[in-house]
Amino acid sequence: DECANADRWSRIMSFSITALGGIGVLLGAFRFELYIAVAVSFASALAALEVASNYDGRLIALNRAGTDLRDIHAWWEARTHIEQANPQKYARLVRDINAVIRGFERATNPAAAA
Repeated sequence: DECANADRWSRIMSFSITALGGIGVLLGAFRFELYIAVAVSFASALAALEVASNYDGRLIALNRAGTDLRDIHAWWEARTHIEQANPQKYARLVRDINAVIRGFERATNPAAAA
């Protein structure tokens, strides 16, 4: 599941950044000033990687798309069979689903936003 994968990597990155910060503090307590810079630089690199990977933004986009699709599905299921056979209602269903897909792509892929 893409949502679970993004959440797992976000947690791993956050834990790693915190752990490296803690290691830097411990190194400072033992007067290893040179290694403090190494620990902080690794923590900074992981933080930059986490921001570049945009795991949190991806989770938000996935949750929003899931909610929107559930709403569209509920709307469609609330229609009678006669209304579902109506080409205008079906066209609205397709248009709304495509809008959700485009919104998700724009939120998760900067190239799609252009």
